[in-house]
Amino acid sequence: MSLPSCKDIGGEEPNSNGFCPVDYFVPALKSGEYYPFGFVAGCVWGDDSSWKIQYLDLTEAEKGAIKRDARFGYIMLSDNQRLKDAVNMYDYGWDEEDESKNYIRINVMQTFDLTTGKKIE
Repeated sequence: MSLPSCKDIGGEEPNSNGFCPVDYFVPALKSGEYYPFGFVAGCVWGDDSSWKIQYLDLTEAEKGAIKRDARFGYIMLSDNQRLKDAVNMYDYGWDEEDESKNYIRINVMQTFDLTTGKKIE
C-alpha cells in the first residue's frame, strides 16, 4: 500500500519544541463564505497536556502561505471543549460608531489560587 501524494501548503519546519495542532476552526459568514482567518488548538511539545489556542492568518492560503501566531497570549482551551464552541463571533463585524469592530470572545480555562485569587499561569 502506498501513501497518497500530498502537497504541503503552509507547513512549518520540524521543531522538537513545536506546536502540534489537534483542532481547527474557520468561522463562516452567513453567505457560506469564510473569514480570511481561523483558529487552531493544540499542544506545545514538552509543555503540560492542555491545548493552547492560536490565531491563523489565511489571507494568503491560496498561495500556500498560512501564518500562525499566539496573539492572544498563552490561553488554554477548556477540557472536553471543541474549538468551534470556544470561539464566539457575536461581537465581530460592523459598528456604526467605530466603523469596524474586530472583537471576538474566546471561552478559555483559567486556574486560580483560591486563597489569594491570583491567576496561575
